[in-house]
Amino acid sequence: MVEFFDSKVEKSILANILSDSTLLEQVLEVLSSDDFYVENHRLLYDIISKFYSKYYKLLSRDILVKWLDRHKPEYKLNILTLFTELQATGNDGYTKYHIIELQSLTTKRKLYSIFVEIKEGLKEDIDPEKLYTNLTREILTKNSLNAVDNTSVFDKIDDRIKEYLDKKEHPEKYAGISYGIKELDEVTGGMFKQQLYMIMGRTSAGKSRALFNFACNVAKTGKKVMFCTIEMDARMIQHMWESREAHLPLTKIMRATLTEEEQQQYINFLNDQKNSKHPFYIVDIPQGCTTGIIESEIVIFEKIHGQYPDIVIVDYANLIQPVSKYKDRPEKYDHVFRELHEIARAYNLVCYTAAQQNRESLKATKIGTEHVSFSDAASHHCDSIFHIFADDVDEVNGDVQIEVIKGRYHAKGAIRLAWNRETNRICSWDDSVKLPGSKDVNKSQDGTGQSNQSSMLNEETEY
Repeated sequence: MVEFFDSKVEKSILANILSDSTLLEQVLEVLSSDDFYVENHRLLYDIISKFYSKYYKLLSRDILVKWLDRHKPEYKLNILTLFTELQATGNDGYTKYHIIELQSLTTKRKLYSIFVEIKEGLKEDIDPEKLYTNLTREILTKNSLNAVDNTSVFDKIDDRIKEYLDKKEHPEKYAGISYGIKELDEVTGGMFKQQLYMIMGRTSAGKSRALFNFACNVAKTGKKVMFCTIEMDARMIQHMWESREAHLPLTKIMRATLTEEEQQQYINFLNDQKNSKHPFYIVDIPQGCTTGIIESEIVIFEKIHGQYPDIVIVDYANLIQPVSKYKDRPEKYDHVFRELHEIARAYNLVCYTAAQQNRESLKATKIGTEHVSFSDAASHHCDSIFHIFADDVDEVNGDVQIEVIKGRYHAKGAIRLAWNRETNRICSWDDSVKLPGSKDVNKSQDGTGQSNQSSMLNEETEY
């Protein structure tokens, strides 16, 4: 019998996760005990994962001894010997490569088992249709078990009590991903994984700029961003980053018309970036973008970086094709947003996109979900929807307004932010930066400065 496994790889992963809780959390997201072929390795990984899931602590030798005495005394000697060996080995720093190898071996074992079943079935002259049906059902069942979580309202009560108390004592562990804009964070509580967010607006309202600013702020906290750009090329996104972070006009960078002083400032900034390496990763999809391509890029991202991105930003939804078949344009965008939401849930990440407003919105006195371009059905799949706009006065004052028009888990509200159109920076007015030689954007059109104060109108949470 052909056996696909590597004992050294399995031991390396176990040794690496024994001393690093952050690494352990990442491994638990992508590996199960079934990925370990050697029985003792599989049992130890199962003990480590169950203990951490319950107590959020690394497994110690004393705890392991007690657990083995109670549950698996016949394995005690072998497991303790293995545990001692792994502790002496330590972390080799190549976990993500070991994970890729282990997953590859697991896939080979699954493929080989299917091959054997087909071979035996044909040898025994089993009805081909029956053999095909059984194998298809088996494959689908295996895939479904990886995605479907079966539980109940009375399941793991003690764990849920413990989680609540831990959340109360350490709220920072359960906080959403910050927008980096205090007014937005105050209204929404941040961005939460497994949720789909959408910002809508008219052409040139600032949708892409808002998505870009959210990405910048998240990346600067150290969380991984995958920015899928369909409308603009990757080089433009890089220039926008340079302009925003170096506080230099975008057009002068693009046209190479910086002054001597600005040029030195620009070069110094780029050299600093070699060490900073903020995790802002760009995926440029110039044509034929589908939700399937976005999902495949997420899988590739995990293979390269050892974990899935914390947030995937797609600029923007109207340019995406769904994987599902559709009859008309409304059904098309219904599928696009449903599939984006499924991706957010399946890969435990934030998905954020943008959409145009429809023509009816031009006549409306109040913007709602019915004004999403092409299909109101798209809004059903979004957890939060924002409306971005700026009137003539806002343009003069350097303002932009963002209104929450749907908040499934947070309050509605409206805020006014600073938008420096020269550097594409959208931020709180307290954090705004005035460029040398630019107009005084800290004063409103009437000179009072009142319109530039961030305003908020909280309403009832939508359920």
